[in-house]
Amino acid sequence: MNIETIISYLPVTWLAYCCARDGLILLWRHYKMTLIKTVRNRIFAAMHGMTPGEYELQKARNNLKSVTDNFLEQHPELLKSASADTPTKRIKKSLGADSRPVVAHTTDHIDPDALERAKAACRKLVADNPERYGNIINQGAE
Repeated sequence: MNIETIISYLPVTWLAYCCARDGLILLWRHYKMTLIKTVRNRIFAAMHGMTPGEYELQKARNNLKSVTDNFLEQHPELLKSASADTPTKRIKKSLGADSRPVVAHTTDHIDPDALERAKAACRKLVADNPERYGNIINQGAE
């Protein structure tokens, strides 16, 4: 190897040295920053009566909450609920599009003839198989 070859490699060698040095400096700064954050988090956790893991979890929850709040502030249309009539309309449609009026479930709205037919059917069912239905439907009650 002659001197010209060695001199031609000097810029490449210097560049490699600078990159390695800068990389080590960045790595050291990252390590120091991580160490400082870790120590700071442990101190704050001790001040709040938590373990460092619990403190990290609490910080993550607070960060998530703030991000979510900021997003919802930027997009208020997402907070608007659907109109209140939507579930009612869906229920009415599934019942047959208002085919019958909606009534409260009280004895005032029960057809007496239909009730008597149902009671007779129950009595017949219990009479046919008393071992199976005798303990469910009281035969003496009207």
